[in-house]
Amino acid sequence: MFASSDATLVGNVTLGDGNVTATSLALNTGAVLAVSGNTLTLNGVSLSGAGTLSGAGLVRMQATSTLNAGGTYTAPFEINSGTTTGSGTLGGPLTILSGATLNTSNQSFILDGDLTINAGGTATKTSNTFSAGGANIVNNGTITGGFNFTAVGNSESLRIRHADGSDNDPRRFDHNSDERRNLWEWYCRDLSRIEHRRYSCRRGQYVDGQRSQHFRRRCFYQYRRRKLRTQGTTSVNVGAAFAGSLEVNNGTLTGSGTVSGSLTVLSGATLNTTNQSFIVNGDLTNNGTITKSSNTFTAGGANILNNGTITGGSLNFSRAGTQILSGTGSISSAATILAGSTVALGSNHQLTSLSVSTGGTLNTATFMLFLNGAGTPLAGAGTMLNINITHNGGAAQTVQTAANVTYNQLGIENAAGVTLPAAKPLLRD
Repeated sequence: MFASSDATLVGNVTLGDGNVTATSLALNTGAVLAVSGNTLTLNGVSLSGAGTLSGAGLVRMQATSTLNAGGTYTAPFEINSGTTTGSGTLGGPLTILSGATLNTSNQSFILDGDLTINAGGTATKTSNTFSAGGANIVNNGTITGGFNFTAVGNSESLRIRHADGSDNDPRRFDHNSDERRNLWEWYCRDLSRIEHRRYSCRRGQYVDGQRSQHFRRRCFYQYRRRKLRTQGTTSVNVGAAFAGSLEVNNGTLTGSGTVSGSLTVLSGATLNTTNQSFIVNGDLTNNGTITKSSNTFTAGGANILNNGTITGGSLNFSRAGTQILSGTGSISSAATILAGSTVALGSNHQLTSLSVSTGGTLNTATFMLFLNGAGTPLAGAGTMLNINITHNGGAAQTVQTAANVTYNQLGIENAAGVTLPAAKPLLRD
């Protein structure tokens, strides 16, 4: 269409069906095409331009088509069949039908209207981001790659639920559309910029595969009742207060930030906090692997159940009160009990080294703490009274004999030798 021209559909029109031959439809700057009450079907046609496409009708893309929305495109869009390669911004709703695909690979795609993906429909990309800012997202299909939730305004909501609107049929983002999924709900409050927004999530959110969800600093992210579950290779950067629970279900989650709820790492899964700070204020259950090469993992919950491995960097016990450490796993991170925290064993446990800060307390109760770090693996000026320690390292070790340490039991299981630098009474042989 030429610049400054207007056109209105007075009936349904199909381009590229053999009757009307066309390979492209260009809406130049200043051009206006209104589809009010009618359907414009683009069958293998390229739609582009900086003009205006408006009206309450429907623009239907099918076969192998291209959409480059460079102007004001507020009309409803439907990807009916085949693959549409898309870029730009749509101001109206978008529906992807079963068997149809929207491919935004290497392109930026912004949708300000509602998004509906039917079972068997796909939105996919290899790079860049699909940004959804509509009030409603109904996903019964598949979303892969980067995906941003960007609803704006003083009081906008974004809900993901079953297509019938019910709250009892779980949904989630996943490559397997046959799995049952969970519902979740966002409430967004604009704090002047898109990355500085208030988020509140009331139902469980899932993050799968290549998707990376970032909660940026100066945000408040609140979650109640259920959990955020990650699967596959996923990144979560919690730059604000995350009040929900986090579960690493499988694959590797690269994470940083603060989780106020509980953290669970399932068997075979990995939480990687390499070069990042990670704080968990709720209970920690680790049946897999928590790893880092530097920086600190801080555990502040009342219960720490470690049946897996915690490796690298530092591990801080930071609860203002008593923490119960139990499980059949091991901790090779340099562990520290911070001031105000009391760590009590709920079972025998293996650590590499442990430092108890002034104001901190170690209570082994009736259980045994195994230390396999070289040198003097037990240190600090905190309270360590009537404790049970076994040195079981592979290199030479030295028993801590400071005045603030008294032993109930002291075990030696080290063929390389253990040195007792000074006399130390034992309460129990």
